[in-house]
Amino acid sequence: MRASNHARLVPLFVGVISVSAALPARAQQPSTDNSDPSLRDYLSGNGLLNRGLYELAAEEYRKFLSEHGNHEKAPMARYGLGVALFRLKRYDDAVQQLAPLRGVKGFTYGAEVGTIVGQCHMAMQRYEPAAEAFESTVTRYGTHDLADDAAAGAAEALYLAGKFEESVARCQIVVSRWPASPLRERTEFFWGLGQMATGHYAQAADRFEAIADGGAAGPFAPRAALLAAQCRHQAGDLEKAADRYQRVIQQKASQYVAEALHGLALLLQQQGKPKEAGGFLDRLLRDYGDSMLVPSAHLQRGRAWFDLGNYDRAFESFAAIKGDDPALQDDAAYWMAKCKLRAGDYQEAAKRLKQAINRHGDSELLAEMMYDRAVALVRMEDHDAAVQALTEFRAKYPQHAMAADALHLLAAGEHQREHYDDSLKYCRLFLKDYPAHTLAPAVAFLMGENDFLSGRYEPAVETYQRFLSVFPQDPLIDKVRFRLGTSHYRLGRYDEATPLLAGLDDRGDREGVFRTGVLTVGDIHFQRGEWKQAEEELSKYLAAGLDAPSADDALLKRGLARQRQERYEEALRDYDALLKRFDKSAHRAQAVFERGQCLVAMDRLDDAVAAFDQLLSEDRDSRFAPHALNHLAAIAMKRGDFEESARRFSQVSRTADDEALKGEALYQKGQAQMAAGDYRAAEKTFAQYVDQFSSGARAAPAAANLAIAQSRLDRCEDALSAISRVEGAFRAQLTPDVLAAVGYEKAWCLRSLGRTEDAARAYRDLLAQSEAGTPNVHAMLELAELEAGRKHYEQAVEVLDRIWQYGQSQEVEVPADVREMATYRLGVSLFELEKFDRAAAVLNDFARDYPKSDLVASAAFFCGESWFKSGHHDKAAQHLTLVMDRFPQDAAFGPALLRLGECLATLQRWPKSEQVFSAYLDRFADGEHWYQARFGVGWARENQGRYQEAIEAYSAVVQRHQGPTAARSQFQIGECLFAQKKYEEAVRELLKVDILYGYPEWSAAALYEAGRCFEKLNQPDKAREQFSAVAEKYQKTQWADMASKRLAAATSAAPVPGRQ
Repeated sequence: MRASNHARLVPLFVGVISVSAALPARAQQPSTDNSDPSLRDYLSGNGLLNRGLYELAAEEYRKFLSEHGNHEKAPMARYGLGVALFRLKRYDDAVQQLAPLRGVKGFTYGAEVGTIVGQCHMAMQRYEPAAEAFESTVTRYGTHDLADDAAAGAAEALYLAGKFEESVARCQIVVSRWPASPLRERTEFFWGLGQMATGHYAQAADRFEAIADGGAAGPFAPRAALLAAQCRHQAGDLEKAADRYQRVIQQKASQYVAEALHGLALLLQQQGKPKEAGGFLDRLLRDYGDSMLVPSAHLQRGRAWFDLGNYDRAFESFAAIKGDDPALQDDAAYWMAKCKLRAGDYQEAAKRLKQAINRHGDSELLAEMMYDRAVALVRMEDHDAAVQALTEFRAKYPQHAMAADALHLLAAGEHQREHYDDSLKYCRLFLKDYPAHTLAPAVAFLMGENDFLSGRYEPAVETYQRFLSVFPQDPLIDKVRFRLGTSHYRLGRYDEATPLLAGLDDRGDREGVFRTGVLTVGDIHFQRGEWKQAEEELSKYLAAGLDAPSADDALLKRGLARQRQERYEEALRDYDALLKRFDKSAHRAQAVFERGQCLVAMDRLDDAVAAFDQLLSEDRDSRFAPHALNHLAAIAMKRGDFEESARRFSQVSRTADDEALKGEALYQKGQAQMAAGDYRAAEKTFAQYVDQFSSGARAAPAAANLAIAQSRLDRCEDALSAISRVEGAFRAQLTPDVLAAVGYEKAWCLRSLGRTEDAARAYRDLLAQSEAGTPNVHAMLELAELEAGRKHYEQAVEVLDRIWQYGQSQEVEVPADVREMATYRLGVSLFELEKFDRAAAVLNDFARDYPKSDLVASAAFFCGESWFKSGHHDKAAQHLTLVMDRFPQDAAFGPALLRLGECLATLQRWPKSEQVFSAYLDRFADGEHWYQARFGVGWARENQGRYQEAIEAYSAVVQRHQGPTAARSQFQIGECLFAQKKYEEAVRELLKVDILYGYPEWSAAALYEAGRCFEKLNQPDKAREQFSAVAEKYQKTQWADMASKRLAAATSAAPVPGRQ
């Protein structure tokens, strides 16, 4: 059974309305003359009925009716008999007795008869006859006291009969006609049920909330409270639903708390909050172990653990379902297997999924079971079984959502079995049925591989070439190029193979494709500090094997190149390879030394000590020996003997007899662990202190350090709770420095939890506390970053200016990293505030003061942008050129190129502008702003008089782009032709601007220039047409004024009529 993701609607027991049937009036004392002895049984029946002796009353009434069926009291006796049978719950007999009375005109108890008949039908779950009986009663006795009872009964009966819209309509009538009826709350409740049943969840929720919040504490209020939450949930109003669930949960006495916990957990799961959902499910399972929802709660708890990646806990939850709910056994079996699959126990997963398939063949999850079993078999590399499983899946579920994935796995499985023709068949079928699927590139590549490995190189070439055309940006592109080149090679097409294989990254066996002298090229890059290129060339050289000449030199330099790129693990592998293979190398000492430096950078200090000790042991006279000693000293300083200190303090705390000394040692142990950064151990130590020495001298700072340790462990909720206790109980006992440290961690935790308003307030409180002392510049920086993140740039600048001023005045020590980040943030915030001159000055200082910063490229870009925005194009070009020259891999590189090209164009440095725009296109040919660069190339060429080349650039924009730039490009084509005196062609291209594009400024310009072309062609009438069109259609443009002047000049120059 597939578990629902929606709120589970609470089951309802719906009882019939309770209407007191009127009884016959109490019998009068028989007259002394006893003139009518036939009434004896009738009167006895009345008396017995009024005493609640319904069985005896029925006997008397039946006796009377059998002997005096035509007596004038017979209808009353039949009514009494019907009431007695009703009280005895013999509903069919009651209806049989009362039915004849429904047609008796003027019968005193006609309203009661109809109501009781309706009740009998309700009790027997015959809802449509019940509705008819109630409706008839309302129609015939609309003013009777029971009319509202009958109307409410009709509404309920219609609901129970599944006629929800009619039920809603009846409820509306009851409420409007009898607003003061004691049955109003019940009717309102069924009105809500009817709205639920017809899918009007929002309206139903409004109604249930009115019942729940009405304050009358009626019997329906608790149930309505839960239904309100469930309706909000079904309506998708998750925020209100959560609130309503919480209200039910808070009413601990409510019988619906379990349902509310379950519903809220499902809601949180929908919102992607499995951790929070798990908490409510745990509470349900803990507090409501006898609830019918326990199996479902176990299932949902498992899903929450699963979503959190805790597959062991998820498995336990699914296993807890056991046999409690047969409907969930298939879910439990599937998800237990899924846990094993995610945990990497593929064999167990496959076994469990097979068992689930066999046991739950009618499950809604059968398709998922079959597919995931196939996946497990694939991961086990049991390709024969996987192919069989996938074939069965596709046969049973050809239209399933995972059908494409299954087909891909099937093709891959046949490929792994070397059944290349079968794999090829499935690949073709996949690409036919799913050409746009995300797996299409992988399948297309696999299709080529099938041909390639079968030795069918010609079809492989066709497949790989088609791949390059259809998927030019796919990550498999290099493999495809390599395979395509190899296929050409195998076919003897060396010219085609060479350009495909040359220059590829070193991925796999590339032997034979490298050019000679690659080690030299690698060394050149190394000497220039071009670490990535050096690594690439050296790797190509080393791919030939370590027997190549100077391989030890190549290994050392590749290691250094990787080390400079902070890829220390890879660098270590190079140094280890050198030391293992070339134990007599001249580079051995340096390799040992550089290995130690890598280990320092990776914080593997023990290994680093061993490496430096090895160097000193092997070659104490080496030029690297002093550096090794320096590193050893730095490591000792970095350690500060804190570990040893903590160990000794631990010994003291365990063995000392003096309680004060024991407590102090325990506290100092925690301090040492904090200094060592061992916050987990520090937390444990301080917690022990607080527990054992709650009245000790160090209780306050221990509690503070406990909170700080929890914060450093990123356990922010725990830390905030601890900080709250510290502030409440120990504030007066703490020094300002400790209070400041606690305040800082409080702000940090609030920020980490996304509580930005609270975090900002905490930072400001912290800074206000430090006004009299040394300001916490780290807190100031973090506050500024928080404000900038909220786009409160004015506030950010205010704080950052203070940090900047502290740094300038040196009245407060501002660490270099804080100064660096604050300067950068200040510049960017000023830029966002459009204070471009100051932004440029600040960012210029940043680039000067922090040339090695990771942010220098971004700073240079924003500096250039600031100068550009303020009209200082020459200065802007200088900074943008810096980004272009030094940071080709930075995200700012592309935008910098575009803006630099624009600057150079404004400065009329046309060749350089063209060069920059061309560089952009070389790097970002398919980039988002390619058309701007292409236009820039055309504009630069046009201004250099290279009109035909400019037209080529403009044409590329026109052909591939829409928008103002395309319209401008079309206009410039016309202008280039005009400059070439190709007036007829110019007219054609200029008129296209007005025809093809809807940009008035360019339409006006184009028509005006077309008019000038006609003048050059000596066609004054057509010229006037263009000028007139400009003047009339585009009156608000500069072109309209110019056109009007042209028209005026043409009129004054026209020949005077008459003889020439």
